[in-house]
Amino acid sequence: MSRLLGRVRTSIRLAPRALLSVTRLRKDRRQIVEESVAATTSSATTAPAFTTGVLLASASSPGNAVARRGKGRISRSVTKDTLLFGLEALSESADAFGPLKSVVGGLLFFAKQADLVSGNKEQISDVYVQIDAMVASLARAIPDVTELSPVAKEAIRTLAEDIHAVCTDMEGVSRQRWSMRFIRARQHSDRLDSLVKRLNKADACFMRTIATSTEMKSTQILACVQPLREEVHRLLIQGRREFFF
Repeated sequence: MSRLLGRVRTSIRLAPRALLSVTRLRKDRRQIVEESVAATTSSATTAPAFTTGVLLASASSPGNAVARRGKGRISRSVTKDTLLFGLEALSESADAFGPLKSVVGGLLFFAKQADLVSGNKEQISDVYVQIDAMVASLARAIPDVTELSPVAKEAIRTLAEDIHAVCTDMEGVSRQRWSMRFIRARQHSDRLDSLVKRLNKADACFMRTIATSTEMKSTQILACVQPLREEVHRLLIQGRREFFF
């Protein structure tokens, strides 16, 4: 009996220590679980944000590229529409002189057929720029259609003939079937470049003729004005002498 009581007393003394150990173990386990949950929650919070950022970044680049390509298409479309509208308006105002109307009509035809000859958007855009430059040259060289000099009329006739020849070749290419245009795309692109160069050459010849004519007019006017200037100067000197003496 005494031994049994001793064991009970020993167990009672050891019980608080065991209970404390168990409590500490539970606390440690709870802390580990809480830290694990916190870490998981933190990673779950940060990971989607990073992933979302990556997705947005990867999606924004193609989107911007599409937007830029879209703007490019709109820009070219507006350029073409504006060019055609300007040429049609200029054609109506060129009724006073037939060859000038032929020039404008030829440029209008060339601009409309460019899409059929080449599928290169950049090349077509360059064609529109070249034609627009020619229209600007015509506007500067011919401020008034009703007051054209013989030299200007002849220069316009020559320009109309050159543009008509270019448009004839252009029509021969554009009338081909779509399959042939697709097969000969590279050849047609080179052909379009050649036709544009011919247009530029015709425009350069026209402007050179107009510039030469203008220079000759200026020389003639100066030749007529110079004697008058000398006569006015002589009369002025003579008047001063008579006034003072």
